[in-house]
Amino acid sequence: MSEKKDEHNELIAKEFSHQVDFFDQPGVNLCRRDIMEWIVDRLPLHPEMLVLDVASGTGILARGIARFVKKVTSLDYTEKMLEKGMSIARNEQLDNINFVQGDAESLPFKDSVFDLVTCRYAFHHFNEHSKKMNEMVRVCKDNSWVAVCDFVTEDPQLHEKYNFFERLRDPSHTYTLTSEKMQKIFIDSGLLIVRNESRDLSVEFETWFSMGSKADDMTAKNTIINALQEELNGGEKTGMRPYMKDGKLHFLQLIKIIVGKKH
Repeated sequence: MSEKKDEHNELIAKEFSHQVDFFDQPGVNLCRRDIMEWIVDRLPLHPEMLVLDVASGTGILARGIARFVKKVTSLDYTEKMLEKGMSIARNEQLDNINFVQGDAESLPFKDSVFDLVTCRYAFHHFNEHSKKMNEMVRVCKDNSWVAVCDFVTEDPQLHEKYNFFERLRDPSHTYTLTSEKMQKIFIDSGLLIVRNESRDLSVEFETWFSMGSKADDMTAKNTIINALQEELNGGEKTGMRPYMKDGKLHFLQLIKIIVGKKH
């Protein structure tokens, strides 16, 4: 493992050890039932399927899938995430989920093992996205599927600015891909795109910012708030599309799900 890669993995482990208590909390966007149903409905699931969920966190998507398939392997780098996921799966009496610690860039599985490989809300934490995608494709069976759901940006002019604000809240954020770049990663890895859909997700600012490890950094917080308020007043755009609702500051994130077939 390179020093740079090792440092980023440890940053992710630190950040998500901090965030683990927010996962699976009612009302948090990470586990909203309607969003989960939207994702699961777009996956090619069948009862005999073996599924791998990469960078699974507490296994939110893995648990959503488990009811429809034979077995799900939930892989994450952060031990605390896996521990919480195992506890929740036991409480929900899901006995077909296997929790594994591992690195998305070097998946601890043989070639062509899984009928579906998924990854949700993790690509914006990855370095070298193509390496991770190639690993996902490697462990996927021929004529089976790889699915990624993540936040994207549509305006290339605002791409860097959007990512700057995300990093102020969460230092483990690398960059949110443009929609075009995410599609290119699928194509370059040899996958045939069979589904490509997007939707907006409304985010309440205070909840979003409090989840990051910089929750007590008022300078970072005020920098983002001031930029969002300036945009609301007709000023420079941030790429975050802010608006007010019930007296609270919100913004919109664009979620994209792409399903590719290995052929």
